[in-house]
Amino acid sequence: MRFFMHVFSVFAVLTIAFLSANSTTLADYDDPKKLSIEAADGTPLASYTPEQLQAAFAQHEVETVIPWLKAEGAVSFRGPRLREVMAKHGLDNRDILAIAFDEYTANISVEDMDAYAPIIATEIGCREADYKSGLCLKEEKFRPLRQEENGYFRLIWPSAQLPKSSSENDPRWIWALVVLRPSS
Repeated sequence: MRFFMHVFSVFAVLTIAFLSANSTTLADYDDPKKLSIEAADGTPLASYTPEQLQAAFAQHEVETVIPWLKAEGAVSFRGPRLREVMAKHGLDNRDILAIAFDEYTANISVEDMDAYAPIIATEIGCREADYKSGLCLKEEKFRPLRQEENGYFRLIWPSAQLPKSSSENDPRWIWALVVLRPSS
């Protein structure tokens, strides 16, 4: 019995060491309200809260239809252009790896950034339900994205401009965004 406990202990330690050394885990990005901009090797270049991102960059509005929520119709979002954020850190002419809090990843090409000007949304347009629930005041047009609605940061694309082949499985759409870095 002692032998099996020893083998199990060694296996557990080796498994934890392997996972720690070979993956980007949630522990690495434990604050979903921070967006990290990194070099290709993972070296941090900057970190932003939604409020800091709004203050540091021009805000752009995009009205879009989320592919998996087509029944809801068009929704407005606001935030800085992805290309502008990456340019501030010298990464504007590089393909980008976007990483979500749940470790989902999407590769964003320079060509797609140029063609469609996606934004890093930090706010969503107020809808009737938001006014009724008190999430939005009468004079507000936008409100902050919340963690319980897929995170504080979303990569938003103008759906009307995307190729018709884009579908619910289009990897460009990413929510709960926590890291942006050049693709390897």
